[in-house]
Amino acid sequence: MSPSAGKSRASGAYNAAQTISELFKRCQVEGPNYVDSSHLTKRACKSATVTLTDAGPPGEPPEPPFNLPNFADEDDCNCGARLLRLRQQRAAALGNDPLGPEEYEAEEGEGEGEGESDRKEVAGTHSSEDLATIIAELASAHCRSSTHNPLNWLQDIANHVQTPKDVHINFLVMVNYMTLVCKCQSVRLKTGLHLTGIYKPEIKPNDLFIAIACGGSIHSLVLIASLGLRVAVASMVGTMHLNLANMLRSPPPNSPQRKLIMEHIAPTIAHMRLMFPLAMDMMFSAALIARFAVSKSVDCMDLSGSDRFFDAIIQNPPLSDIEEDKVEHIVIKTSYNLLSPENKRFKAPRNKADNSIWSTKERSHAEAGERVRSIEGLKLKLAKLYHKGVKITQDAYLRIPMHIIPNHHLELQNADDSLMAFVSTGTPDSYMIYS
Repeated sequence: MSPSAGKSRASGAYNAAQTISELFKRCQVEGPNYVDSSHLTKRACKSATVTLTDAGPPGEPPEPPFNLPNFADEDDCNCGARLLRLRQQRAAALGNDPLGPEEYEAEEGEGEGEGESDRKEVAGTHSSEDLATIIAELASAHCRSSTHNPLNWLQDIANHVQTPKDVHINFLVMVNYMTLVCKCQSVRLKTGLHLTGIYKPEIKPNDLFIAIACGGSIHSLVLIASLGLRVAVASMVGTMHLNLANMLRSPPPNSPQRKLIMEHIAPTIAHMRLMFPLAMDMMFSAALIARFAVSKSVDCMDLSGSDRFFDAIIQNPPLSDIEEDKVEHIVIKTSYNLLSPENKRFKAPRNKADNSIWSTKERSHAEAGERVRSIEGLKLKLAKLYHKGVKITQDAYLRIPMHIIPNHHLELQNADDSLMAFVSTGTPDSYMIYS
C-alpha cells in the first residue's frame, strides 16, 4: 500500500467512528440477549448464536424485542447492483476485465493531445462509476433485503471459525499452508519462475483485501464473498481498491455513496457483528496473532485494533539490502575561450565532398588520440591543451575511457563556466573522445 493511501486511511479513523462504529452503537439490541463482545469467548459466541435463533427463520422478520435498523429505500442500491451485474455479464461474454477501463475513441477532427486528455478523463470518470456500483451492490445486501440474507451468510462462516475452534482452525491452517506450497510448486514447474517471481503476480495482488478489510472491517469481505464480487474486486488495477477502502472508511460528504454506506452498508455490518462477533484469532493462526496483534483477541469491528493488526503487515516491497552506488558529479574547468576569434572560425570545408574527407581524417586523429589514465591525469593534460584559450595543436585529441569514471558524471566547462562537454557512465566507451 502506498504511504499516501495509508495516511488517508489513518486520517479517516475519526470519520469511521462516525459511520460504522457509531451506527453499531445505534443498532445494538438492548435486552437479556445482548452480548458484549469486547472480550470474545466461546460462551459469547454461543450466546450470539442463540440471539440469532430467537430472531426467527432466515428471511423472516424477527420477533420482538429484536429490532433491525431502519434501512432506507433500496431503489438506489438495487439500481447500482443491477448496473454492476450487467457490466459483469457483458465483460464475461467478451472475455474482458469487468472493472477494467473501457476503450474510447476520440472524436474525428479533434487533436491527438485533446483526444488523449479526453480518454484519461473518461477513464477516471468510469473508475468512479465502478466504485459507485460496487458500493451499491454491497448496499443491496442489507437485512431487510428480499433477495439477500447477510446474517445467514455470516452464520455459515461462523459455524466454521467458532466451533470447535482449536481443532478446526488448526486443521484449516495446515491445509492452507499445504495448498499454498502445492500451488507454488505447480507454478514453478509450469513457468520455471523462482518464488519471488511467483509471489509478485500470484499472491501480492491479494493484499488489496487487507486494504478493504481496513476500510470496512472483515465483515465487508463477507458481503463481497457472498455477492460474488471476489474476482471483480481482485481484478482491480492501480489504487482502485484503496479508493474503495477509503470510501468505506470515510465516504465523501453529500454524496450518494455516503447515503448508501450510512443507511445500508454500515448498519448491516454493525448488525452482522452483533449477531456473530468475529475476532482475528478466529481466522488467523496464533503465530500471526502473536506477531501482528497487540492483544490476544482483536474484535473485527474494533477498527483501531484492526488497523494496528493490518498495518503491521508490510504491503509494500522491502527496500533492497544492497547499498546503491553513489554517483559523484565531477567538474573540470578548462581555459578554453568560446569568444576567441580563432575558436569562432569554422574549420571544416564548406564543400560537401571536402567536408566528408575532412571529417574522416579528423575521426582518425581522434581515434589515435592520447588515452588518459585517471581523472587527475585528465586535469593535467587539459591544463596543457590550451594556450590563451585556444587549442595549441588542432589535431591533438584526448580519449576518456569509461573505467576512470565509475559511478561518476564528468562535466567539462569552458573558461566562462559554460558547458563544454558532459560524460555519463551510460555513454558507450567508443564515444569517449575529447578534442
